[in-house]
Amino acid sequence: MHTSRPNAVIDRLLQGVFLAGLVTLALLLGTAIVEFRWFPYPQYLEKAYQYLQAKQEQQTTLSSLAQSKLWTPARFDEVGVVEHEPSKAYVGYTFYTSSHLSGALLIDMQGTVVHEWKLPFHSVWPVAAHIRDASPVPEEFIYWRRAHLYPNGDVVAVYIGSGDTPWGYGVVKVDKDSNLLWKYAGCAHHDLYVHDDETIWVLLHGFRESAEHPVAGNPQIGPTYLEDYVVQLSPEGKELRRVSVLKAVSESPFQGMLHSVPHEAWDPLHTNTVKVLKKDFASHHEFAEPGQVLVSFRTLSAIGLIDLDKEQMVWAQRGFWIAQHDPDPLPDGRILIYDNRGHAGSGGCSRILEFEPVTHAASWTYTGVEQQPFESKIRGAQQRLPNGNVLITESVGGRIFEVSREKEIVWDYHTPERLTEGGEEFTAVVCGARRFSGDELEFLSDRNNTSAGKEGDQ
Repeated sequence: MHTSRPNAVIDRLLQGVFLAGLVTLALLLGTAIVEFRWFPYPQYLEKAYQYLQAKQEQQTTLSSLAQSKLWTPARFDEVGVVEHEPSKAYVGYTFYTSSHLSGALLIDMQGTVVHEWKLPFHSVWPVAAHIRDASPVPEEFIYWRRAHLYPNGDVVAVYIGSGDTPWGYGVVKVDKDSNLLWKYAGCAHHDLYVHDDETIWVLLHGFRESAEHPVAGNPQIGPTYLEDYVVQLSPEGKELRRVSVLKAVSESPFQGMLHSVPHEAWDPLHTNTVKVLKKDFASHHEFAEPGQVLVSFRTLSAIGLIDLDKEQMVWAQRGFWIAQHDPDPLPDGRILIYDNRGHAGSGGCSRILEFEPVTHAASWTYTGVEQQPFESKIRGAQQRLPNGNVLITESVGGRIFEVSREKEIVWDYHTPERLTEGGEEFTAVVCGARRFSGDELEFLSDRNNTSAGKEGDQ
């Protein structure tokens, strides 16, 4: 009569062990279903899982500016212009975009801000129907990634929403006083290029489903992936042409490059550059024609040319660079490229390469040294200046610097934008910079601050 209580305890214990075993088995089975893509994960659960995973990552990113890709641990104590060799630097004004600002800055050779443009995203699109779920990230996570400055002070720029996917948020054109001239509600990202005919070229992206739009010969891409487009806009911001970059690659002789894209890759290309070829570069090569578009793929560590009429890639190349940005076709037929991760020696993992695209022969290389490292694993840009120097944007370093052909740093600027969080100091990321001579900027002619122009072009 006294054995019922111990038996009841044992029964409850066994029930608990059984339930715990079921829970453990369910967890293991759920993990296996996701990992090995067993039924019903690919058929019914994958989209929901990826959506929840993306939302969790977004919430983590948006919980702190320091945790985003907009700010990076500060490398330098000094800010502003820390090095300047007036007799060797190309004198002018430096126009740049920064991750702390939906705008752009123009500084002189001393680092003094002589003009600023600013236009918050939410003032342009109070209701952003073109953004996923019509729910853009908070304003402090939105910035101008790339911008083009016109002689009269107008600027055309690309908005980016950090922590969101798609992160391309649109294109605007403003006047010198930051008044909106027009807006283009497309998910433009990374780059823009203004051609000699005043048309504007941007990169767009958007989600696709491989079940409805499979990538020819590449079943590993999907089931949901980002598709990039090259888009041509009129000077008034109207869309003139749109070409799928992934289609141009997958239906070309170079589609084999896509075989290196890993399984379930949702960003198979990560196109980060668009530039239209001119006659000067094309005249040096049989593979190139004026009007073709030069693009860069970070995922593939490759660059290539797209013929827009054929909607096909007609030339492509993988070289001795990794995760590159901003290939510049030079008038002499060479290409100048920002190699983000290809330098294996001391002085940082990044370098600038000038090379011959057929033979791969490098005619000039810049790398950092141990005392002055050069490292930006993402982003970055460079500009060949009229005197032969190169202006380099070390994005993750929050730095813009100019080097001579002899690889001497002749001008060095550290962004003063700082953020302190958790006792650590962070610096804003510099997205891209371009140097202008005083004569190129007509809108500055009536300003009193003409210190750069007075020094004369070098």
